Amino acid sequence: MLLKIIKMIEDEMLSNVLSKNYNNEIIKYPHLFNYITLILSNHIISSKKIKKIVNYRLHTIKNNDNILNNNQSLINYIKSFYIKFNFYDIDYFKNNYNFTNNDIYYIYENTLIYSRIPIYNNINEFRNLKALIMYNDRDLSDNDVKNLINLEQLVLPKNRLLTDKSIKNLNKLKVLELDANKNITNTSLINKIDLRILKLVHNKKINDDGFINLKKLKYLNLGYNNNRKLNLKFLKHNDLQTLILYKKKNISEDIISLMSAIEIKYTNFLDLY
Repeated sequence: MLLKIIKMIEDEMLSNVLSKNYNNEIIKYPHLFNYITLILSNHIISSKKIKKIVNYRLHTIKNNDNILNNNQSLINYIKSFYIKFNFYDIDYFKNNYNFTNNDIYYIYENTLIYSRIPIYNNINEFRNLKALIMYNDRDLSDNDVKNLINLEQLVLPKNRLLTDKSIKNLNKLKVLELDANKNITNTSLINKIDLRILKLVHNKKINDDGFINLKKLKYLNLGYNNNRKLNLKFLKHNDLQTLILYKKKNISEDIISLMSAIEIKYTNFLDLY
């Protein structure tokens, strides 16, 4: 039974783990639920799932659950998780579990957002934020993110507003995905020594000068960048696993040889296979 539960956790099938099929086992052996949540606490899980866990404790194993007998213990328990918040749940956790801006580390927002919403004005106050991932944002500006100096992941594929003014300050970034952005220059990249993933599909301002200090790249998508100073010599100093480049011309033979050795590549202007 325990192995089945662990397997479900690994597959992130929390809804099944908390289904009626396992109620009797967890009520009979409450330490199993603690073991489940211990494993989950080592992974980034959604605020929606955290609410399910708390609700489950409240309604299924309440009589056997010491955590629920003390409000502060419950708050500490919830804060032990790595929670990825949607915008709606941030206020919920603030109002119900005493979360502050400093307790917000991960924001994953998938809903359609057609214009600025009030919480945009507060994002810059989440000073411990490590991940800001918003697949449909078009309205975040430099002033909304310029102080997020602990940010490690910035994924805003539809945003076209950000410039060097904000991005140059975010030197802890490991993931930078600004597919539609055409504004940022080498200034935004040059000091990002921990960068692993870079996606700038429509930007044509970036060239080799921006990669001088980058040695850890694993994924690179420069899309339609055909900047004449983009010679790709920095490939010699990075162990790339994926390269996507659509229109680049005049590539030297030694660089073509390096590109051929990359495991996954999409370069329809060259036959590298």
